Amino acid sequence: MRAAMWPLFAFGTVIVLAGVGACYDPPSEHYVPPVCPPPNRLTVNAAGADVSFTNDVVPIITFGCAVDTCHGSKGSGGLKLDDPEKSSNERAAAKIYPQLINQASEAHLTMKRVVAGEPENSFLMHKLDWDMCNFDTATCAHGDCGVGMPQDGEILTEAERNTVRKWIVQGAKQN
Repeated sequence: MRAAMWPLFAFGTVIVLAGVGACYDPPSEHYVPPVCPPPNRLTVNAAGADVSFTNDVVPIITFGCAVDTCHGSKGSGGLKLDDPEKSSNERAAAKIYPQLINQASEAHLTMKRVVAGEPENSFLMHKLDWDMCNFDTATCAHGDCGVGMPQDGEILTEAERNTVRKWIVQGAKQN
């Protein structure tokens, strides 16, 4: 009797596994949070060691953002962060910094990319926190402020985002 049940069990297992495979929804090319997160009002303490733009922020930005399909050679949103020569962090910092500080965002009509001391008013932080969906679409160019960054991969960790946030709180220095 047990031997006669084996083919039925095997057939049933194949059907169940096929059903599971049919339900699998592969992740999209770009990460999209399931719901719009509330605006991140996280505060970071500016006390303690200074966050270095060159040594702490640039590696985060270049790793996730300076890829060819985004802010690399394509220069999405008028922001071009690539370094074709793959030179030092110092050289990359010298190229990236002037594109961020007090520069108008092309996606948000009234925000600057980075406002020293004000992460809540820095469009870069909203992009990194993925909370631009909270903006009134009338303030966004073409009625859409885009998606969060980085687009081609995982959202930055809270620690990485807080490093950038603390750098802004500390005055967004070119150090």
